[in-house]
Amino acid sequence: MGMRMLLCSVVVHEQTETVYTHLCCSYNMPRTTFILIIPGLLATVYGCSRGGWDGRPRGAVAAGSTQWSSYDSTTSPARSNSCWMSSLPDSRRIQDMTIPGTHDSGTYTADGGESGSTFSQCQSWHLRDQLQAGIHFFDIRVRRTSNAFAIHHGIAFQYVMFGHLLNYASNFLYDNPRETVFMLVREATDAQEGSHSFDDILTRYERGWGRILRWSATNTDTLGQLRGKIVIFTNMWGYFGNRIEDHYDTTPDEKITYIRQSLNNVNCGLGKHLTFTSSTRPYPQYAAWINNPRVHDFIKSKPRGTCLGFIAMDFPGANLVHDLIYRFNRN
Repeated sequence: MGMRMLLCSVVVHEQTETVYTHLCCSYNMPRTTFILIIPGLLATVYGCSRGGWDGRPRGAVAAGSTQWSSYDSTTSPARSNSCWMSSLPDSRRIQDMTIPGTHDSGTYTADGGESGSTFSQCQSWHLRDQLQAGIHFFDIRVRRTSNAFAIHHGIAFQYVMFGHLLNYASNFLYDNPRETVFMLVREATDAQEGSHSFDDILTRYERGWGRILRWSATNTDTLGQLRGKIVIFTNMWGYFGNRIEDHYDTTPDEKITYIRQSLNNVNCGLGKHLTFTSSTRPYPQYAAWINNPRVHDFIKSKPRGTCLGFIAMDFPGANLVHDLIYRFNRN
């Protein structure tokens, strides 16, 4: 089966999504990896890499960027883990899984000064590349702009709209129908004046993507019930209860203590668990540079098959993602 590719205009403004999106076209392409060059746009398109990549960096590593096994500030992950859910049984409960994720998942455009600053960028991989690396949980922060959601980190617009993230995820699921994508959607800052309500805007997205969307999930939901779906939830505390680690205003040394405590206390029998490994001091990228290797070493000390729940990271390395998947999700 071929791969569907979606091409959209990339000249954007923080207005309604109708203005932002302009024209999208869907193409069926062979299942392969290739480079598509359009004036002003360089895009890498991937198929489902069930066999994995060869471990070499994809593309040049930009000056000042680092690609380690646990930390990556380059624009391309070193390996693919895209189809990891396909081998798990349909009966596997979501709450019994370890699911790699990213914090402030839409902030990859902040690099190069396009938006925000060093303090607003938490990712370097495009959402498409995050999916290919095996990231299946996304922390989406939005601002209401008229009748659409603009992706924000605080007040900083990220030059991405929520509809584009849904397009990327739905195209990924079209090519990988046995996978599931989870999105936590929350408001990052005050709405643009005159905007529709949060619930009204969600209803608009439901009309456009309803076939593939699933609103929240219960503790009894299994992977088989959710395959091929984007599971959206908007109430973090309602979904995870008090099983959340999110001490973000911390130094790396303070944060790693919270992370270890959180992962040691996971009891998947009680429900879903969420650990944010991110912190803001002195800024997100530096904190990830210090703590991602510590997190990687720590999880290697855990028994294989241990349930660690959802883990949302900044600048994760592809091997850290790989180990979270394959050490703790047994077939």
